[in-house]
Amino acid sequence: MRRSSAVFTLGHSPDPDDAFMFYAMAQNKIDLRGYRFEHRLEDIQTLNERASRGELHISAVSIHA
Repeated sequence: MRRSSAVFTLGHSPDPDDAFMFYAMAQNKIDLRGYRFEHRLEDIQTLNERASRGELHISAVSIHA
């Protein structure tokens, strides 16, 4: 299988739920098949703003009614 050399910017908050979701990636506990991630820990409001501007490849966001 071909491995990737791509680097993706991944935004998430330092809150426990996000930390749980991204721990395995951040600590190299799973095979990422050559993909690399630059983790950006920021508060959720900042992540929402950055996501709306398209500044991150992947991001946690908060959506309210």
